[in-house]
Order: sequence, then C-alpha cells, then structure tokens
Amino acid sequence: MGSHTRRLNDFPDKEKRLWRLLDDRTFESGTAVECVQDSDVLRLLDYQSYFSLAKVPIPKHTSTLLQTLEHENFICHRDDGAWDILNLGFLAFARNLTDIDSFRRKSIRIVKYSGIARYDKNRQEEFPVGYASGFATIIDYVTQIAPTDETFNGGIRKQEPRFPTAAVREVIANALIHQDLTAKGTGPLVEIFEDCIEVLNPGAPLIDSRHFLDAPPKSRNDKLASLLRRFGICEELGSGWDRIVHEIELRQLPAPRIEVISDSTRITIYAAKPLAEMSSVDRRRAIYLHACLRYIVTRGNGITNTSVRQRFGMDRQSSAKVSRFLTEALNAGDIVPADPNASRKFRQYIPYWAGDLADDQELDVLGYLP
Repeated sequence: MGSHTRRLNDFPDKEKRLWRLLDDRTFESGTAVECVQDSDVLRLLDYQSYFSLAKVPIPKHTSTLLQTLEHENFICHRDDGAWDILNLGFLAFARNLTDIDSFRRKSIRIVKYSGIARYDKNRQEEFPVGYASGFATIIDYVTQIAPTDETFNGGIRKQEPRFPTAAVREVIANALIHQDLTAKGTGPLVEIFEDCIEVLNPGAPLIDSRHFLDAPPKSRNDKLASLLRRFGICEELGSGWDRIVHEIELRQLPAPRIEVISDSTRITIYAAKPLAEMSSVDRRRAIYLHACLRYIVTRGNGITNTSVRQRFGMDRQSSAKVSRFLTEALNAGDIVPADPNASRKFRQYIPYWAGDLADDQELDVLGYLP
C-alpha cells in the first residue's frame, strides 16, 4: 500500500496545534533575532524606555546594561559571545517592530471613521513600537482623535472625552496582553467611530466571556502580562474588567459588548445612548454586569430596583419600568434572587453564577459535597 506525504506548513492551524503540544515554551521565551552584537541589541531595543519605566538609572557600562536586560529575559547570552533577542524583549521594547518580518503584524493599528460606518474612514495609523515602550503614545493618540463632547460648568466651556479614557486604556491593554501571539497575518486593531470604539485582538478568550469579572485571571502570555502590570500599564490580579465596568457605570453609558468572532475577540465601548433607544439585550447586558460588579465589590450584595435606577439615571417614578427590566434579566437567566423568599419590594438579585455558588455552599453545609 503506497503512502502520501504532505508538507506540515501547508496546514498552518495543525502546525500551530502540533508545536504547542510538542513545545512547552511560551511565545515570549522564543527567539526574535539570533546572534547579534552588543550594538545591535542597543539599536533594536528601546532600553531607555525600559529603565524609565523601571524607575532606575541607566547603567554607565554597556556590560551592566546588557546583564540587566538578560536578567529580565529580554535577551539571552550565547556561547559564542553574541546575543539572541527574545520575543518578550522585542515585543515589549522594540524600537520598530517591522525590523523583524515575523513581528510586522504585531503592530497595533488604529483607524478613525468620520461617522458610524466603516466606509467613512477618516484616517489610519500604525504604531510599530514595543507594547511597553509605546503604550503611552498609543493611548495619547487614541485620546487625541476620539470624539469629544462640549460641556459647560460654571459658564466655562470644556471638551470631555465621549468614551471613558480609563476604560478605553484598559481594553486596549487587555487586547495586547491576551492576544494569540502565534496567530499569523493579523494583529491588534482599534476602530474609532462616532458612537463607539471597537478593540479587536487575535485569539478567543481563555475563559467564558460572561465570567470576565468574576473568574480568576488567566492569560496565554503570562510574562508579557506580568511585565505590563509591573509598569502600571494594566490592572493587577484581573481587576481590569472591574475598572472598565465601573468607569462605564459612572457615566451611565451602555454596557460594553464582548464578541468572539472567528478566533478573535472584539470589545465594544459605547457612547451615551438614551434608554429608550436601548434594546432588551442592551438593558440585560447592563443589568448583568451591574450585578456582577456589585456582587464582587461588596462581597456578596445584590442589585436592587434602586441601584438599577441609578445605573440608568432614572428617577423614582420609573420603579415600575425598572421592575420590568429586572424581570427581563430574570427570565433570561442572567440574574437570580438572592433570597427567593424575600418580598418583591425588598428583593435583591445576584448574577446567575453567584446563585450556583450559594447552592453549592448550602449543599456543603448539609454534607452533600465531597
């Protein structure tokens, strides 16, 4: 019986899965550039930004400087006396990501549209800089070109960001950290419309998107995540989504949307929208995230008719309408009563998964769980 051999690189998805099974190394520990001299390391890596972010002075001697970069696992000393620049170092502190072909699509791309449709493209910029060294520049640019709204305070005119800057910053940081760095032909993308900002990164989430607030932090790029947290670029211990939802609730904006599309993740942050224009899905998403945030921040408290009215900026006369909104979320399984026996007037609601936790705790007390 004859045999037929096919080239593995003709099947990139299978090749990627196979290498993951065979190689315990992470992408960050791989090699970006092999066999370079001291001067090449200093030319390719923005070491000045590293020492600035680390808040330590730049060593006077090149040998000491290189030893510091090696200690951070940015570079690796070879037996022949030369250096290998590792992926972590190049991704975080490259002066220009396009210097290496395999990193060209790792640059973050920012597209601004004049309206609410993609055919209204206004401008496009690519930032081929290291994620750590260039993050502040990226956020400054997004803040500069994102829409603003004119407000008056005490007769003084002021331009306010249409989208919460802290939330946008955290979403972009998450996109960089949680992307699938092994994906080819794609990279992080920020699209700015008049009514929303969409941030897309390669790779589906490693946890269910409905558990972004309550699940323990999990990243496919732990070394990169740890580095960016150290430098204050993203939140610690998975609290980034708490911050995102909190900032959005403070402004009483529509809840952020999480979508998984063809092995990519897209997060959308919306501008203000009248409650009358929000769909049932929009309201339910806001109530669910409100319940998650309140349960986590207060260590077990639920949402109420009053808290939901405050979330949507509604007055006391809207209590009956809010009760209908809560019933929508309840019937959809997004929330459950904290105490089913409580009177409807004083009833609190918690996320559906918190109800499961309460059931497990009761079973544990009764001795039904191992």
